[in-house]
Amino acid sequence: MKPKSVYAVFCLVCAIFGTTFLAIKVGVSAGAPPFLFAGLRFAAAGLILGLLLLASGKASIKGLAGLAPRAALLSLPYIVVNFGATFWAEQHIDSGTAAQLDAACPIASAILSWLFLGKRPRPAHAIGIAAGFLGVWLIVRGAGSAPAAGPGRDRLSLIASIVMLVSAIAFAGASILYKRLFDDSVDSFAVNALNMLFGGFGLLLLAYLTGQRSFPWSWASAGALAYLIVVGSLVGHSANLWLVRKAGPLFTSSWSYVSPAIATVVGALALGERIDGWSVAGAALTLGGVYVLIRAEARG
Repeated sequence: MKPKSVYAVFCLVCAIFGTTFLAIKVGVSAGAPPFLFAGLRFAAAGLILGLLLLASGKASIKGLAGLAPRAALLSLPYIVVNFGATFWAEQHIDSGTAAQLDAACPIASAILSWLFLGKRPRPAHAIGIAAGFLGVWLIVRGAGSAPAAGPGRDRLSLIASIVMLVSAIAFAGASILYKRLFDDSVDSFAVNALNMLFGGFGLLLLAYLTGQRSFPWSWASAGALAYLIVVGSLVGHSANLWLVRKAGPLFTSSWSYVSPAIATVVGALALGERIDGWSVAGAALTLGGVYVLIRAEARG
């Protein structure tokens, strides 16, 4: 039985991550270049959190320097690949669809746990994974059948859906990597500050190399950026890494069991996004597979 604090933080992470998909969609729809948008988010959040830790005496320059090489390595899958992919993909698919595809994260986490953490699969794991893969296929099918918004729209939706799956795998891999790089004695907030800072710089470099050098400041883009920095990054990702340390990567990644429903509802209410029958069926099947995985893990 996990402590009540673990479940409380888990609920917080679900709520935050369920609404960040909407904030990303608002920003990119306002014209924010995806890599620059993501880079500003994480570089600012990492810098703010690092300064707060130093000012409060909870971290030192020497301590942060010792964590820096491992945090930089963690930032590649966790921030650069995961969020670079997510911000880019949401230019071409709805925020609800992006969140539904992100539900594949626990499935990827289970597979990677078997490969790198020595966990042994059970028959129920196979059932959960099969249901998850079929659900993802239905979600992608629903995204591809959305009303066309112009030439090449279907093709871009398919590519964006595949990119979102890459994002989910990268996120799951980062959770596994975190457990390999850091033990329970390491302050997860210090790791998160460096992880976001290095990841933000990596995304800013990617933005520069791809010609994304101007941010269109408006109420929509600035508000989305502020929400993602404060709520999404400073609170959400610090809480997520705390959960990985306290409860393990598979339990932590199961926030994607709840967040897609939140993201789909808020996307429909705030932006009028279409709720497609294929996507809903796929999300239900994927989340059912995730539920089977979590139950199998708990029994194991």
